[in-house]
Amino acid sequence: MTLKLSNVTAAFYGLTLANVGERFGWKEADAISKSVFRRLGQLKTKEALGLGVDLPRDSRAPALVFITAVHSASPEYKFEVLEYLPDETTIRVFGISRYDRIAKTLNIERHLTWPELIPFFEGAAEELGIKCKVHAELKELGEEGRYECIYRCTL
Repeated sequence: MTLKLSNVTAAFYGLTLANVGERFGWKEADAISKSVFRRLGQLKTKEALGLGVDLPRDSRAPALVFITAVHSASPEYKFEVLEYLPDETTIRVFGISRYDRIAKTLNIERHLTWPELIPFFEGAAEELGIKCKVHAELKELGEEGRYECIYRCTL
C-alpha cells in the first residue's frame, strides 16, 4: 500500500512539472521542483519536531529529518549513515528514486536538476536556523530510477 501511494505521489510530482514546463517553460518547472523539495524539507522538519524528535542544531539535523521522512514514506529509498558528527554528516542514499523514474517516464528528466534532494536537506537546515552547506555526489541515476547519491552536510 505504501508503495502504491509512493507511486501516486511521484506521478503527481511529474505530471505537475510536465504541465508547468509545457505551459511556462522548463526553467520554471525546475524552479518549482527545487521549491517543492525545499518546502518539503521544512515541512518534514516541523513534523519531526512536532513528534518530539530531538533534532540537534548542527549538521546532523538535515540527515535525521531525511531519515525520518524516508522511513515512513519512501519505501524504495535506502540509506547508510557514513559520518554522523556535529560538523559533518554524510549519508548514502540508494535504491529507486520515484522522482527520477517518473521524470524518465514522462521524458522530462533532462529539464530538471539532479540530484533532486539537495533542496530538501537545505530546507531542513533553514527551518532550524542551521548554517550548513549541502554537497552531493551523484553516483547513479540509472534505468528504472536506480539511484545512488552521497549527501554531505557541513557546518
